[in-house]
Amino acid sequence: MPVTTVSPVGTPNLLPIRILVVEDSRSDFAMLERGLQRDKDTTYDVTWTRNGADAKQCIDTQAVDILIMDHNLPDTTGLELFATIENPLLQFGSVLITGNDTDNVPAEALKLGVDHYLFKDTQGNYLNLLPYVVKRAYASFRERKMLEDKAQQLAALNAELDDFAKTVAHEVKAPLTHITANADLVLMDFEDELPAMVIKSINSMRKHAYSIRNIVDDLLLLSSTNEVEVPIEPLDMHAIVMSAIEVHEPLIQRTQARVHVPASFRAAKGYAPWVQKIWENYISNAAKYGGLRVNIQLSSQDLGNGLIRYTVTDNGPGISASNQTKLFIPFSRLHRSRARGHGLGLSIVDRITQRLGGKVGLDSDEGAGTTFWFTLPSSQE
Repeated sequence: MPVTTVSPVGTPNLLPIRILVVEDSRSDFAMLERGLQRDKDTTYDVTWTRNGADAKQCIDTQAVDILIMDHNLPDTTGLELFATIENPLLQFGSVLITGNDTDNVPAEALKLGVDHYLFKDTQGNYLNLLPYVVKRAYASFRERKMLEDKAQQLAALNAELDDFAKTVAHEVKAPLTHITANADLVLMDFEDELPAMVIKSINSMRKHAYSIRNIVDDLLLLSSTNEVEVPIEPLDMHAIVMSAIEVHEPLIQRTQARVHVPASFRAAKGYAPWVQKIWENYISNAAKYGGLRVNIQLSSQDLGNGLIRYTVTDNGPGISASNQTKLFIPFSRLHRSRARGHGLGLSIVDRITQRLGGKVGLDSDEGAGTTFWFTLPSSQE
């Protein structure tokens, strides 16, 4: 059964470090406790157990800051005990002690995430290091906990922001639909009767309303990629690409871009509506930023690692190295004087591709064109 002792040393106004020692030898435990008592700056609250089963019971029923494990226990090993504990890195710091330095125990301990390892030498020199090692393990544990707490706080804030964005987007979308519908009706019924200046103003209003609605749609898509579960299926990539080109046919005609589509693409799997959105963004960027009569070449390649790489290459002016790092950040947009946009497209591409198990990137040199690429899992896997 567990035995609890409180070391009577240290600074009284500080909370003690709560230590669980798993050691089958009473004499070795006594030596460990004396080693801790050499530290005059810290108070330790020590619980002793002789085996793994009692140790797990203690971990389940009381708070532990540091787990000190002898490697050789009656019913298990220290490493096996550590491996069976749920999320030990966030529950406590850890120190493994063993008298056998001929096996692979240290390497295995590091792989599992044990904070420190001590060799139990017959002279007892390891006891001099014990307080230092325990405090280092405690500091590592506290840092992990702090980082985990911050990560949870950020996750909660991001969830709140996503909910807020969706709420605002839906609230904005309804009146926008009303505005565009009424503007369309006015033009349909009274265009011949209204002055040219009024028609121009209504068209400008429609144009900006549609632009805002596109931003709202992109915000909703960006938010939904975090939470919506979508079916992953083999893709008819040629059909997806042709649909994406059709969406941007007015832009392609206006810029006189030439889009070269191969007869077939390497087969991948994903979610077709999202993958079409990737192609739409890449093709529209090439047409908008590549200059008049830009050549846009689409292609695919089997990378041989279970991934298919798809590319959109243009012969436009290229992108400087300093600007390339900004492109997949939300609301970042280059060449503001040459094309309109709100800077969400590539961040959506990045989010979608990650959700589908792929990656995004680009290769570009100023004056030598740009290749945007994304990868998806092969449908042959």
